[in-house]
Amino acid sequence: MLFHPFLEHNRFLTALRRATDAAHPSIPGVLHKLELAGVSLEDQPANFAGYTSGSSPPTDEAGVLGYDVLSQFVTTVDYRHKLIYFEPVTP
Repeated sequence: MLFHPFLEHNRFLTALRRATDAAHPSIPGVLHKLELAGVSLEDQPANFAGYTSGSSPPTDEAGVLGYDVLSQFVTTVDYRHKLIYFEPVTP
């Protein structure tokens, strides 16, 4: 899910030619290319969030990764050093 401030700053919502509203607070879409940990993922499902009320998303984050993306990696969280390691899953 990509957060509204990131979408607005990078003109994603304008490029989609769709607006979010109370009845449709997020727009389903596809990221044609997503790079994570040196791996290029293509055609990843995404939600373009238009939420402007309630808990505000951080302005220094683009969004959050969901299961569709994370399931392609073995993730290791190092809480002490505040790091996340992503290792691509090999078939």
